Amino acid sequence: MSNTVRLGFLLFTMGALAVGGVLPAQAQAAPKPGAYAIVVDTSGSMVGYYQRRDPRPTMVQELVEALVTGVLQPGDALVVLSFDHQVHDLASDLIVLSSLDRKEALARIDGLDLRAQPGRGTVRQAAVGRATEALSVITSDRPELTEGTVLVITDADATVTPADGKMRQDHDRAQTLIDQGKLKRIATIPQGGLILEVWQVAQQAIVEGRMPSTSEVLAKVRTLLQRTVPGAPVQVTPGAADLERGQLTATAAGEWTPSADGATLQLPLSLGTEYRVLQYQGQVSAAGEVTGTAGNPTVSLDPPALMIAPEARRRRR
Repeated sequence: MSNTVRLGFLLFTMGALAVGGVLPAQAQAAPKPGAYAIVVDTSGSMVGYYQRRDPRPTMVQELVEALVTGVLQPGDALVVLSFDHQVHDLASDLIVLSSLDRKEALARIDGLDLRAQPGRGTVRQAAVGRATEALSVITSDRPELTEGTVLVITDADATVTPADGKMRQDHDRAQTLIDQGKLKRIATIPQGGLILEVWQVAQQAIVEGRMPSTSEVLAKVRTLLQRTVPGAPVQVTPGAADLERGQLTATAAGEWTPSADGATLQLPLSLGTEYRVLQYQGQVSAAGEVTGTAGNPTVSLDPPALMIAPEARRRRR
């Protein structure tokens, strides 16, 4: 075989390999690192999504974990914070990782006290503003991270404008970025009673379609949301195990008094629990027994129709 023939055969073989995509030089490039913030609503209207599901975590925590493992890549920057009528950004309430390690992130999420909080108002925009501030700090020494994504787990409650202080500054920061075109909500994805908002934040005004990974992120987020959250709104239901753990008690708060028609006797009661937060919906009804004398009654309760939001219980992996 001549040199000319051998050269032609070699070129043909390499061309076939290149088309098939199996040459080492054509290996797929590693994904570009990103910056993400997961902002979690813990207001009272979210209580149904924080119900205990032993041995699984609450639905909200499971969704946060799914976003970390299903959307983020090792090396991404990550911020996790929660909000209700205030933004929870103390060191114990905040996760800030300049370079994601999934195992560390999941352990930190497991340690957060994510549960529905009492109080009125939802400062969603202030929380988004605080998240963008945290992202700008942890990416300041990573010039390749000029854009980020904020994922907000919330419901349909309207956002409230804080009167003053740091939360008002965070609210105004978000508004300024929105006005400058540097912060933009690109998707609002409903699932059951939850809503997952997807925001883009950038150092420059956002140009439609400039971030090539946006469609891929949205597709992953939709899939994870549908897998984790049922299609119908979650109902708040009594939990017998929670009632037992909470040691719900009732004590007489006065003496027996006859009803207006004299047909029944009424006894005012005071309910107590070892839980820090006791949340319920609708009418409270209970069955129980009263013993003792009229002036010194003793009350015992069967589990009433209550929903208990207990102290966060740490799961062991």
